Amino acid sequence: MALGPTAGAVPIATDPLSLAGSSVVMVTCNTDIYNLVNRINRIIFEMQHSQSAGVTNTIPSDQRRITKYLSDLRTQVNGTNERGIPDYSKTHPEQIALKDLPEKEIENDDNKGVIDSLYIMRDELVGSQSSRLGGGLLPFDYDKAVEALNRLDHMFGLFIPAISPVDNPESVPSVPLTGHGMQGN
Repeated sequence: MALGPTAGAVPIATDPLSLAGSSVVMVTCNTDIYNLVNRINRIIFEMQHSQSAGVTNTIPSDQRRITKYLSDLRTQVNGTNERGIPDYSKTHPEQIALKDLPEKEIENDDNKGVIDSLYIMRDELVGSQSSRLGGGLLPFDYDKAVEALNRLDHMFGLFIPAISPVDNPESVPSVPLTGHGMQGN
């Protein structure tokens, strides 16, 4: 499934229906969506570089982290909705280029499912009507974000712990090691 860097992308200052031959960059005009995308990208990066990424089960410490990440994301979505839509009449619309996050192949099918769902949530936010506002979420876009989080909570909270770990001796390992995360100075 090609959900990574170009799914839902909109080329800067061109018609989104004419992508042929253009370099695709994800953009938003919405500062809140910009911040949500940054959080989602960080969660994806953390999951791609977790200890669990290279094995078939999600270890307890990674389960706790991912549960916290999703809780924090829900808090941010709810806070964005509660603040409402700002009146940025002097500075809007202003396109904000979003950082690209390349797909990284991981071994853990459970985490792959969560990561794919996060890519979809992110790209839905970027492609939403709210993305053309200066900030905030329209009610139906907020509802979509909450539904995506509910599905993630269900997937990660109920489904994944019930089936982990899985011994796949013939198919694992099938991808290279993910490598270390960011190194401090």
